[in-house]
Amino acid sequence: MLREVSATENVPLTIDLSEDEAQALSGLGRELSAKTAWWGGKEAPADRSVINIVEQTGGQFRITFRDVLGVVRVGDLQVNVQPKIPTPHFWHIVSHSELAPRVSIAPAAVSEGTTLIELLAQWCVEASEKLLRVGLRKGYKEDRGELDQVRGQIEVLETAERLYRGASVAVCRFEKLSEDISINRVVKSACERIARLGVISAAVRTRARRVVYRMAGIGNALHNDLRVRLDRLTTSYSRVLPLSLLVLNGCGISAAYGKVQGMAFLVRTPELIEDGLRSILALAISKPSVAKRRLLLDDSRMSINPDLVFGDDLAVGDEVPYVFRLPTGRPHAAISC
Repeated sequence: MLREVSATENVPLTIDLSEDEAQALSGLGRELSAKTAWWGGKEAPADRSVINIVEQTGGQFRITFRDVLGVVRVGDLQVNVQPKIPTPHFWHIVSHSELAPRVSIAPAAVSEGTTLIELLAQWCVEASEKLLRVGLRKGYKEDRGELDQVRGQIEVLETAERLYRGASVAVCRFEKLSEDISINRVVKSACERIARLGVISAAVRTRARRVVYRMAGIGNALHNDLRVRLDRLTTSYSRVLPLSLLVLNGCGISAAYGKVQGMAFLVRTPELIEDGLRSILALAISKPSVAKRRLLLDDSRMSINPDLVFGDDLAVGDEVPYVFRLPTGRPHAAISC
């Protein structure tokens, strides 16, 4: 029988665990932290596990989920990790994130009892369905085969061997236009993950399977595919690609530890909240603009990457301290938060 427990992000929770369950939780935390892409390009901390476990007396363990939300299941135990800020505030911020789809269904999806994982899965499937209606981007893919006419580069030895056998063909290596490219493989693989996740509602999983079926001619994502980035030719993927990468980087951790099977779908919250807050500020302040970008420090070769840049360089803000600058470049005020 499934045991469901609620935990709060960054708040220690003391519960009864078996040794195998504790080992599985610790292992899942380490495995997820080992994925470099999961840290959003930032350097991973020395203690890489996002699930901190400390053994207590009487067979109890104190577990802390660091800056993550989601679901973890080990054996018959399922832990639902909730945000540390009030739920209405959290959903308000997330709904303004760039990840949130700019369609009418977005506010309706953020309802009482909706989990972050369910919402991300729904957004990803909706964005994938919209992409299929617009049409998938094609690209050149290397292929190899026996052709009646020479195309691309001839494989000399293999072609000669077939000619000696009486076959009038040429073995060629060539490029062909195909939908089986990195960015499409990432989208398909994300929907495949969603379709297999038991913590997602049946309706969303069914829609995810339909997307996968319609992308039948596209392969599964390779390791290097996760490095794909948007360019001027793939602007139609601006919504679905970040969501797909978030799904692939946050879920798919599944392994057996002793006699316990473990599964985790955890998403980092700092970038999600930061993005939502920046969007809220941009809506409230028509001028100057609010963005996140790199700035050079006066005439030096040093640079900074503040979370908030107002206008060109009218003011900048970061975690601690917030430093606001006058147009002259001299610090005007510093506020620690």
